[in-house]
Amino acid sequence: MQCGVKPFYATMESMELKLDRPQVESITTVLYKQLKRNLIIGRLKPGDSLTLKSLTDSLGVSQTPVREALLRLVSERLLESVHGRSIKVPVLTPEAFTELREIRIQLETMAMERAVPNITAAVLRTLEDIQREYMVHRETEDYAGILSTNIDFHFTMYRAAGMPNLLAMIENLWAQTGPYGGFMYKTPTTQHPDGHPHDHILDALKRRDTQAAVAHVRTDVERHGKRMLEYLRSQGHFESPGFSHFSDAVVA
Repeated sequence: MQCGVKPFYATMESMELKLDRPQVESITTVLYKQLKRNLIIGRLKPGDSLTLKSLTDSLGVSQTPVREALLRLVSERLLESVHGRSIKVPVLTPEAFTELREIRIQLETMAMERAVPNITAAVLRTLEDIQREYMVHRETEDYAGILSTNIDFHFTMYRAAGMPNLLAMIENLWAQTGPYGGFMYKTPTTQHPDGHPHDHILDALKRRDTQAAVAHVRTDVERHGKRMLEYLRSQGHFESPGFSHFSDAVVA
């Protein structure tokens, strides 16, 4: 070592760290999460336009955080920019819808497999509470409540997997297909003559039966998806020469 030259670590020890004070979530992040939640639960419909003016006026915030939140959603393909002038909720082809749902099945069954060993008594109680609320919404045909509690039920389970990257992927899949869930407000609830899959999932979790829990998650997703696709086809929301092929796909 040359005389008079301080080693790198010595220089580092004399440096003053400059870190920003931890902040509460930024307005941009809050808006991003709220918009994403509205996509997931179907309050935003395919083709809906989102403008800076309407959002800033309704939320009472400046355009900058709104623009940043919208652009973040565009970068994740949850919204789309149309000719750089407006932002819309994407309209999916049946092929795209089916692809997303098939991926969702694979990822959610993986999450369920990893989650089962980690489901504590407290998490199980939370799931039971959510399911009771969910069934009340079904009985009263409160479709907004059905969609909201269904999301809470599934993501409470998937968080137990302890895989945040997997959870984020699943969340984005729900956000891409969620806008079509809003059409389900107009239809009768899915019938489950052999009992609701959520109840079967809860029973499997109590028994620590991973294989059964995974199978019932798959059933839940498949039944709901098939019904949604059949409804969308009947109402003309999907127009494609090959749609009849995709209406019977294993999706949710």
